Amino acid sequence: MSRSIARSALVVLAAMLAIACSDDSNNDSGTGAATTLDAVTIAAPTTAHPGGTMTLGFNGTMMAGMEQYVDLHQGDTTGALVPMTCTMSTDRTMISCAPNAALTPGAQYTLHMGAGMLGSSGTPIDMSPGTGMGGTWMSSGMSGGHNGSMMGSGWTDTDGHTGMLFTFTAS
Repeated sequence: MSRSIARSALVVLAAMLAIACSDDSNNDSGTGAATTLDAVTIAAPTTAHPGGTMTLGFNGTMMAGMEQYVDLHQGDTTGALVPMTCTMSTDRTMISCAPNAALTPGAQYTLHMGAGMLGSSGTPIDMSPGTGMGGTWMSSGMSGGHNGSMMGSGWTDTDGHTGMLFTFTAS
C-alpha cells in the first residue's frame, strides 16, 4: 500500500513539475492564433524626441530582433532612408522607433514594416488589421525596383507583400 501511495505521489509530483516548468511563450497571442498588429501610433516631436516617435503594438510576443524590419523613408518607399533607432519592449509586444534627427515639418514620410516579421513561435505576424489603421500593403513593385529577396527574408510574407506602409506628414 505504501508503494502505491509513493508511486501516486511521484506521478502527481512529476505532473506538477511538468506544468510548472512548461513555457507557453510559443503561443504568440495566448490563444494559439498568430500575433496580430493591433496599434500604430505616430507621435509629434517632443524635446526628448525631436523627430517624434512611432510605436507599433502587437497582441502577443514577437520574435527577438524583429525591430530591425522597420524603416522610415522620406516621401514614399523609393525615398531615402531616415536614420532612426528602434527598440523592442521587454515583453516583446511593442516596437518603438525614434528618428535620430528632427523630421522636416510638412514633409511626407513613410513608415515601412517588413511583412515577414515573426511572432515568438516563428509564425508570421498578421498585419492585415493595419489596413484599418491607415496602412497599405506594399508589393515588390512599390520599392523602387527592389524585391523581397534584395531586402531579406524579414521583409516579405507568404503572399508576396514586402510590408505594411503608414504614410504621414511631419509636424
